[in-house]
Amino acid sequence: MARAAESVDLSGVDTQRAAQLDAAIYAGNIDALRGVNPELAALIESTELPTEWHAVHGLDGALTYRLEAPGEPPEWLAATAAPRVRAEALAATYELGTMNATLPALGNGAELLLLLERLPRHVAVFVFEPNVCVLAAVLRCHDLSAALRQSRCVLVPPDSEQEYVLDLLEHTPGLLPPGNIARLHDLPPERVLHVRDLCQSLVAANNQSRMTRQVEVERRLVSGIAACGTPVRLALMALASDARGHRLAASLCRAAESIGWPAMVTVTSTPRDANTLAHNERLADFGPSALICVGASVRRMPEALRQRTWELYSRAAEVPSAPDGDVAGHLAATPAVTDALHRCGVAGELVHRFHCACDEDARTAELPEAFADQVVLVGDLPNDDPEVWGVVQPTHKLLWQALRRLARESWERDVSLRPGTLLDRAGRIANMPVSEASVRDQFVRLIER
Repeated sequence: MARAAESVDLSGVDTQRAAQLDAAIYAGNIDALRGVNPELAALIESTELPTEWHAVHGLDGALTYRLEAPGEPPEWLAATAAPRVRAEALAATYELGTMNATLPALGNGAELLLLLERLPRHVAVFVFEPNVCVLAAVLRCHDLSAALRQSRCVLVPPDSEQEYVLDLLEHTPGLLPPGNIARLHDLPPERVLHVRDLCQSLVAANNQSRMTRQVEVERRLVSGIAACGTPVRLALMALASDARGHRLAASLCRAAESIGWPAMVTVTSTPRDANTLAHNERLADFGPSALICVGASVRRMPEALRQRTWELYSRAAEVPSAPDGDVAGHLAATPAVTDALHRCGVAGELVHRFHCACDEDARTAELPEAFADQVVLVGDLPNDDPEVWGVVQPTHKLLWQALRRLARESWERDVSLRPGTLLDRAGRIANMPVSEASVRDQFVRLIER
């Protein structure tokens, strides 16, 4: 707290610095809210702020309001003159996790902004603010439009809290209910208790509904599998909030479609995808005959698909200590993943080399008999002739060869290196450090491509 205190000028506790609000921020927020909750957007638009509410900069520079009612001492919105500093203090005690966060009140919005900044992209913040004026005031100060559209910020109407959230969860099966409560400073205990009881009730009702829907998903999947003919109907799923896994799943989906297979991909990228029910219902709608899970545990998959599911790991670090044995197989994207699966005790017949990059010898090698009744999707490598990429000088060609060797070794060891680091190592191997800025920039761009 000592560091936070140093950033606050306490000499101006009783002064205020007027703030000029950007009308475009409020318009953007209302437009985004209208897309997800038109009733609340209309209510906020029709709400006028009290004339004694003045937009100002707090002592830490953050936007907030001073409430200056005639004949009463002035107050700060949410009882703090330093919103950002107080929000940092809350964040220090809040346990970040994968559950959705819950704010029993909005305050001046500083805590909401900090949670949105620090929580994973697939985690939402439910805001139970009882005062519409506070909602209207904060939406004038902070750009929440993207968070509102992606359901990262869920503003709950104060006059229909339980009804609204239950309806929202019913129509958004991937959205988890409100969870961890962030205890704001100076909030009445009865308010926290009210929101806690409400959240518990919502979780119980939502769990019952989702169990019923999951039973229906299993029934539909069994029927779909029985009706599957040819060609293969391939589904790809990446449940971890990992952009690399999402790209890999999308690439494999395109590869399957290019050879005439019907294919679909489903990933976890926003709070609307956080619950597996949403993914399972998409699977039931598609009716796959095979499923590839990218870095995801099959334990979260429907029972009907277990024996038709392959788990694909792109990095050795993704391999769990005890991989699921109740699957069709495990696909290893690198030699390091293959070794990791063997070390974990996975039966040899369940480990399949699905290396996404390979040298010429591996490309021309005959497939083992174990693959006789399977299809392998192979991605081609770019042309590695240096002259194709504009590398023509003999010394630069030597550097190119060193780069090729390092790139292959880093892939096989499942090590990721920055382009500049890779170039420096190649320079040492080739005994020609690259110091000239133009040459260095050219090679860094080539490595990135």
